[in-house]
Amino acid sequence: MTEDYLHYVWKTRQYNSSHLITSHGEPVQVLDPGKHNKDSGPDFSDARLIIGTQFWAGNVEIHLKASDWLRHGHQFDAAYKNIVLHVVYEDDSGKNGIRQLMPSASQTLALQGRLEEGLYARYQRFLNEQKWVPCASDLAAVPGIISVGLLGRMMAERMAVKMQHIKQELELTGMDWEQSFYRFLLRSFGTRVNAEPFSWLARTLPWCLLARKHDQLPVLEALLLGQAGLLPDIAPDKYCRTLSQTYQSLCKLHNLQPQPGHNWKHSRLRPANFPAVRLAQLAALIHKTPRLFHKMLSCQSPAEALSLLDVTPSAYWRNHFMPGVKAAVSDKKLGAQMQQLVLINVVIPFMFARGVMHDDDLLREKALNWLDELAPEQNTLIRNYQQHGLKATNASESQALIHLHKNYCMHKNCLNCTIGRYLLEAPASVRVAVRKAG
Repeated sequence: MTEDYLHYVWKTRQYNSSHLITSHGEPVQVLDPGKHNKDSGPDFSDARLIIGTQFWAGNVEIHLKASDWLRHGHQFDAAYKNIVLHVVYEDDSGKNGIRQLMPSASQTLALQGRLEEGLYARYQRFLNEQKWVPCASDLAAVPGIISVGLLGRMMAERMAVKMQHIKQELELTGMDWEQSFYRFLLRSFGTRVNAEPFSWLARTLPWCLLARKHDQLPVLEALLLGQAGLLPDIAPDKYCRTLSQTYQSLCKLHNLQPQPGHNWKHSRLRPANFPAVRLAQLAALIHKTPRLFHKMLSCQSPAEALSLLDVTPSAYWRNHFMPGVKAAVSDKKLGAQMQQLVLINVVIPFMFARGVMHDDDLLREKALNWLDELAPEQNTLIRNYQQHGLKATNASESQALIHLHKNYCMHKNCLNCTIGRYLLEAPASVRVAVRKAG
């Protein structure tokens, strides 16, 4: 038994309500279990109860054992003085002297023997499941209305999380939207592999300096590659020498401190994704559209926004993946998949945040509409969900699946997932019937 499971039982009333008796022998009627509190303090607030013949309104605390009250030190915490009911699985208060330390108005309610054993057994199977998600075998049994509702909620949560990150970045940059956008943009270019070195680069190479040099593409490349520590100490060709000399001059002028080149990862990356290529693409993007964020705000469609991201680095990179190292000729333009990822993970969240923070409903709705119009992301995670019956039809739903997996499935947080609760609570006959129908 876990406290999380007891929270779920209390919140969803998954108990035999006709036999709820407190440790004082008084019947309990739950009018409202209260609001679930996931921060510090009592587990549920504003509960509405009738204990005996008395109506109570207040906080409810939940533990596995009554003795956990002492183990958690609640007797010393003023936040727990107004507890109206202590809900536990096992009431061991009689042998531990806990009742004398509880608030005088509160009573203890034990749920042991009042829970559905089959429900807990199904929950245990989820916790013990070793597949990539606990409910993989049963996803096809979930009605569409439940899946759609869950994806909508996941998308709202993901946008709220991204908005919070954007607000934090704006506070760090003094509410400079272009600078904050630039930092998120660089991190996205690093993808998961080089996100941290790209973030470091964004913090140490000011956006305003790049913006001033936007009309000089070689200078932009020199600043980005030099600050990244990716220019060779001994330049093997004329272009590298030019970049190194330019960077050294600007480095002294602006007191820049380059990062060590060994911070960057190249293993298991295709050459087209090497950090130097990405930085050359960034230079081309800044050169083409210096005030990219504000230009994006004026775009009327995802296609128009994607056209701004359609850039090709300077001619040097046609036969180079790294400075000074020749390679076969190939096109190094920013690929369609990378363009879409930047649009989904940077442009649209910033557009949404701008709309919310500036009370611009049209801008906020435009951001959400773009997610609905864009095709879903294509990666192993999205394909796995699709193969098991949960398909993303657009970018909004693929983003929702990413949030679902990262914050719920990976942590087996099934009790707070609509699909998890459906599979736990629906009778076995219903689950089998739906699976066969699917």
